[in-house]
Formats: sequence, C-alpha cells, structure tokens
Amino acid sequence: MSLKQKTVLVCVFSLLFSSCATIQESTKNDDVLLKEYTVKENTGYQYTVSYQFRDSAKFNDVSVEASIKKYQMCETEDRGIYDRTEITERRAVYEKGIVNELSNNWSGPGDLGDCYSIASIYSLIVGIGILLFPVCITDSFRAMDSSRHIGEVTKTIQSSEPNRCDEVSPGGTQVTLTLNDDKTFTKSADASGNVIFTISELGESAKEFHNTWASLKAEKVEKDVSIPETIQYHWIDRDYEIALKQDTVDGYQTFLQTYPQSKYTDVIASRLTKQALRQAEKAVHEKDWEDAYSYWKIAKGNTETLTNGEKKEFDRIEKFLKNNIASKDEAYEFFPPEQFRYETLVTNPWSLMGKYIEIEGIVFQRLGVGSYLIRLGGTYMVYVDYLSVSGNQLMRELTGGGIPNGAPVKILGNVVGSKTYETAIGGTNTVPWLFAKWIEVEQ
Repeated sequence: MSLKQKTVLVCVFSLLFSSCATIQESTKNDDVLLKEYTVKENTGYQYTVSYQFRDSAKFNDVSVEASIKKYQMCETEDRGIYDRTEITERRAVYEKGIVNELSNNWSGPGDLGDCYSIASIYSLIVGIGILLFPVCITDSFRAMDSSRHIGEVTKTIQSSEPNRCDEVSPGGTQVTLTLNDDKTFTKSADASGNVIFTISELGESAKEFHNTWASLKAEKVEKDVSIPETIQYHWIDRDYEIALKQDTVDGYQTFLQTYPQSKYTDVIASRLTKQALRQAEKAVHEKDWEDAYSYWKIAKGNTETLTNGEKKEFDRIEKFLKNNIASKDEAYEFFPPEQFRYETLVTNPWSLMGKYIEIEGIVFQRLGVGSYLIRLGGTYMVYVDYLSVSGNQLMRELTGGGIPNGAPVKILGNVVGSKTYETAIGGTNTVPWLFAKWIEVEQ
C-alpha cells in the first residue's frame, strides 16, 4: 500500500471514528470588578406616634400633646460593574465505539487520555493503534477550550429589606384622638410633628381608668392612650371626698362604678350598705315597698359590714317585704319556685304543701276579689287566692274587675292543700289550692 493510500485510509478512519467521542461543554464567567455603587428605592413612609399630658395634676382643662415622626422607607441594593469574559470548557468523553470494541478490558466512558493510551498499546502489539492516533488527535481539536469577551455587565452584590433611610417633616399629617366614649378630635401636625388637643369636656371619660381611655391614630399607626397615675390619684381622692360629703346611695354607687378597684373601695362599700339600709327602713315606714326592696337588695350585697343591730333591722325589713310583694323580681327572689309534676299537683296536692311552684294556665272564673279558678292544660282546675298590695295590680283587683276570664296567666304560689268549692250548677268540686305571691298576665 502506497503512502498516499495509507494517508487516505488514516483520514477515513479518523472521520469515521471521531463520532465515538461526545464533546461535553461547560461555561463559566471570568468577571473583573471595575466599580461598585449603591441604589436606593423609596418604598413609602413609616410613622410613629407618642403622647404626653399637660397640666395633668388638675385635669380640669387637660391637654394631650401628640408627637408624630415620619420616616422615608428605602430598599437599598449594592451593585457592581464587571468586565466579563465567557470561558467555554470542553471535554471529549468516549462512549461505546471503536475503542470499546478493540479493548475487552475497557468499559464505560473515558477521556482523551484513555484514547491515547489504548492507541499506544495497540501500535506496539498489532499496529492498529496507528489508526487510533488520528482519531484521538481529531477529538483533541474538537475538545479545545475557547473564550469570548462579553464586556461590561452589572450584578447585584447585596440587597436589604426596606428600612428607615431618612426622617422627613410630618407637617400636615392628620392625627385623630378618639376617646372611649366615641368623642373624636382631628388635627393636622405642624412641621415638627406636634399636635395639641385641649379637651375641656374631658370630664367623665377621663375616669374610665379600667379601660384604655383613648387612641391616637396617624396614617396607619395607632397607639392606645392611658391616664397617668398622677391624674388617677387626683380624681380618686377628689371624688372620694365628694362621695363622703354627699353620703347618698347614688353617690357611693357612682364612685364604685367609676373606681371598682381603689384604696377606698372597702370604705365606700361599707358606707353604701349602711346608707341603703337606712333608706330601706325609711321606705318601709312610708309603705313604699318598691323603694324598700331596691334599697334592701343593695344592702344585701355587703351584709358582712353590718353590725348585729343593723343585721336585725335588715332581717326585719326582709320580713316586711315578703308580706308585701311589690314586683315580680321580688317575688321570685324571696320565693323561688321548685320543680314539680302537674300530675302530682292534681292527684295529691297535699304532698306539695308548703312548696312554692310556678303554674301556667287560663283564667276560668273570677270567684271574688282576689280569688280565681285557673284551668291547667285544658282539663284540670286549680283554686288560687290572690290579693296584690302593689300599685296597678291592686287597683286592677279592687276597681278594675280583676283579671278577665280567658286571660293566660303565669302564677307563682304556695301550695296549701286542696279546696272544695260550689260549682255553678249547685254541685261541689275539690281542686288543688294555692296562695299566689305573683300573678303575671301573659300577652
């Protein structure tokens, strides 16, 4: 074979076997920093609000001074300008092909080094490596690295969340003060962020110490406003002296409602109980049973502060009230009804004797002043004696003909056994018997 033929054969083999290798590429950037700079982007404003009281020791014509701060919020980003060169790295990786076919000991992917090693071995042994060297050389050229100059590029080095980047004038910001009684005051802040609310009608709302007294709002920020202790102590002492001077049930109750927890609570509560008892006693003498019950109920809430003599008076008034029921609340407080079965009441009323029960029915017949037949469940009759001693109900019994027949009623009464009455046709009938403490006509 001539040299020319061998050269052609080598070239043919080189072209054929060059497909054995896969050229793998990877790209990376070689960046050289030229300069750095920082970019700020405005993202809105942030507000803060604080307050203080003026002339707080008097609190008659109090002023609340609000202070507003306004901050520009910015998002910052550090950037860099780089000179960039793009570098492409290549590597020939041999898959199954001529090299694999010629070597039983070599399996899997390999690189150019493998190719040259095998070619050398086969050149020495069988001469076939002469054909592989061109293949390796061709793949070497195909796997050469390359570079490309890109030029200047900009990259972000570091970025931050929005934060305060500058304090600006809050002048003109609308500030609203809302009291806990819903009174609202709105003003514009001056250039320094100050707003002064002078509230001459502060009065009662200032005494709601157990609640947040007011709220301050500027844009989207809101702050609760509480009364300073110096103001609280001033008003507590002042109102305590006023309550003692008035020495009335209303005055003591107002103080306790305004200051539920104070150093004077126990003293005022004791005075309230004693004053309520005196008023209840006065109302009993005047036979004003409604007032007597109202004052007695107030005294009931703190009887442990009463002396032994006052406790006896308290019990005596209670006895008067039980005999002169003036309201539904009073009736149910003194004579709470017990649970029972209608069948037991109808069949054996004596087993319920002395118990207070509640029944509902229809007035079947008025037998006289304060006496009624009440039909229960459309079948059973109950005899009820009743004579109210209170206001409108008494007038209804004495002058208005009492409760009309057919009226639906609810009755709280004491079971006293059974009663036999004469019917309209001359016969007799025995039915359960109640002494009513309260009869309510239902609508």
